[in-house]
Amino acid sequence: MNLEEFMRSLGDSIDVIDVDDMMVIFQKDKIDIDSEITLHEGVQNEDGWLTTNPITLNGIKYQYLIEVNEAKEFLSPWLRSLPSRPSDREIAQRLFYYALNDS
Repeated sequence: MNLEEFMRSLGDSIDVIDVDDMMVIFQKDKIDIDSEITLHEGVQNEDGWLTTNPITLNGIKYQYLIEVNEAKEFLSPWLRSLPSRPSDREIAQRLFYYALNDS
């Protein structure tokens, strides 16, 4: 599953994503909008923040992209402000850009 497919799986319920806020979206080592993603439980560091360290699952390295709760906080107000829902690709691109540049 990539980020666009994840957005599609949520339908219109992005602000009530049925995924634990402690989950983190990790992206396969190649950081790209179409790269495979995985949701993985976040691990808190000593300061109480979720770690952004890469993880390895089944021999595949994944890089931190964004926490689920941060994705919700970013996307929900934007989507509510629009007259119609953008495409899953547009939502994924906006989240991807935000995760890489602003989060």
